[in-house]
Amino acid sequence: KEMKLESQSEFISFSLNICKEIKRLEPTFKVQYLRGELSPEQIKSEGLDGIDYHYSVFQKNPAWIAEAKSLGLITNAWTVNDVTVYDELKKQGIGFITTNIPDQLKGK
Repeated sequence: KEMKLESQSEFISFSLNICKEIKRLEPTFKVQYLRGELSPEQIKSEGLDGIDYHYSVFQKNPAWIAEAKSLGLITNAWTVNDVTVYDELKKQGIGFITTNIPDQLKGK
């Protein structure tokens, strides 16, 4: 807050309790959950803004990206370092990815 970066910051955590506490303290902050065991509907009911799951979670639950988007949730996948996996996620409509190979994925 001292640096006035609130509008440029989003929060991610593997802890559901931490995510919920951030939303309780600052309801306007964007908060995404990382762990991967909760469905988009569960995330929405917890009052969070999105899911930021390992890409394998979306491979096991291929409907979750569309479900999350229909609920107005942010969708993010990590760490996508395979072009084929990226292409699959893109076809499913993923909103964002975390990667170590941006040069290989740029423009795809």
